Amino acid sequence: MKSILTAWLLSAALLFFVACPGPRVAGTDEQTNAIAGIVRDSLGNPVPKALVEVRLTNTEPASVALRRAVLTFDDRIYLDTTDQDGRWSIQPPANESYSILIESPDHRMSLRTVDFADSLRLIDTVLSSQPWALALSCHTGVAQGAKVSLLGTHLQAESDSLGRVSFAHLPQGTYPVLMRSPDPLRFADTKWILQMGPSGEAMHWGPFHSEADLDSAVKVNATNVEFGSTATAIRLPLVYEYEVRSWWAFDDLRASGLLLQFNDLRARTGAGLVYGGSATKGMWGNALSLADGSQFGVIESMGSAFDSLASFSVEAWVKVRVLPDTGTYQLNLVGQLGFDSTLAQDLFSLAVVGSAGQNPSFAFLLSDGKSGALDTSDRVVSKQNVAIGCWAYLAATWDGAQACLYVNGELGGCRALAIKAFAPSPEVIYFGKEDFSFVIDEVRIEGVPLDQADVTYRWWRRFP
Repeated sequence: MKSILTAWLLSAALLFFVACPGPRVAGTDEQTNAIAGIVRDSLGNPVPKALVEVRLTNTEPASVALRRAVLTFDDRIYLDTTDQDGRWSIQPPANESYSILIESPDHRMSLRTVDFADSLRLIDTVLSSQPWALALSCHTGVAQGAKVSLLGTHLQAESDSLGRVSFAHLPQGTYPVLMRSPDPLRFADTKWILQMGPSGEAMHWGPFHSEADLDSAVKVNATNVEFGSTATAIRLPLVYEYEVRSWWAFDDLRASGLLLQFNDLRARTGAGLVYGGSATKGMWGNALSLADGSQFGVIESMGSAFDSLASFSVEAWVKVRVLPDTGTYQLNLVGQLGFDSTLAQDLFSLAVVGSAGQNPSFAFLLSDGKSGALDTSDRVVSKQNVAIGCWAYLAATWDGAQACLYVNGELGGCRALAIKAFAPSPEVIYFGKEDFSFVIDEVRIEGVPLDQADVTYRWWRRFP
């Protein structure tokens, strides 16, 4: 009876694997229309019995790795094992971009990306792998259940109840990492660039939006700026559309009599009108161009944009073209300007401030409305100077106690202010209405104070 049961189980297992084929395992012969390679160690010696895994570059892990055995039913995965001379080869059916992950029995690794068009002959050197651990958090606390993976490989880990993620073995080099949010309605899926060094030192750049094409050009641009971090704690950013109260993209600028008109993409405020300004190329689509004090945009009905708002943020992309060359100035980019003190309540402004002989800076101003105007008593001035003729991303936040201003993803400054509450104001919103020349795009008001992760995520969005 025991032998009959054993035979039945073996037959069932055989039928299972016939019905559900695993990955394609190639031989080690030299083949035409193939990717073939030789794996060596750091001394140039061949590495036998190394596992070679080839996948389409942008695919996410679809397998469960158990030591050196890989269980999968995705026929886009190709596996081979190097022979005594360190040789391997596979024959993919399509001309695509592929990731090649190689791991020796003692966990030395190599990872590279290739574009396959006909035949490729490769030589790879496996180097010591390195561990990587991090803790994930978000606005609501720890980020449990986030999935962190290396695209084009089987390498993936999930954050535990404390938000911790760890990898025992990662290859040296620079490559993209995908983070899938456990709460995609509030927190964004993101990509990061991870650089793993020979001594376990890890640096990362990001977060980029999950659809960003992190090709070699983007990697060079990104990793050359001073946004790299060695921190082992990463915060998940808010979804770009989350808690957006009003959004003026200016893509719909159109003639309305002698004026131009534009709308709030969230339809919370009335239509905006432009006096004398014009449409120009923006960061995305159109932007609003204003040449001097006679040209400005205005939204006369604030609707429900600020209803029940305990804290908020204001974002804008701006390009300052010409500033005054004499005197001291405080020039509004966008804000509620209290020209009538009998009606003014809470007021704000993103502005440019400066004086003759000094470098101009961006500023964020708030008022409780009692003075009826915005002045220097409650403003945050950025430490970064205004670069004339260059796009700058501004994000100003108010959390009920202090105001902060970020410029191009970097904290420009924070300051505790005297005001303790922000109530809706009947004051209109002006774009410009000052004697200087600038372009403004993607102005947004959010009902939540953004933090560093949110701001950096939005700054990296300039990469498509």
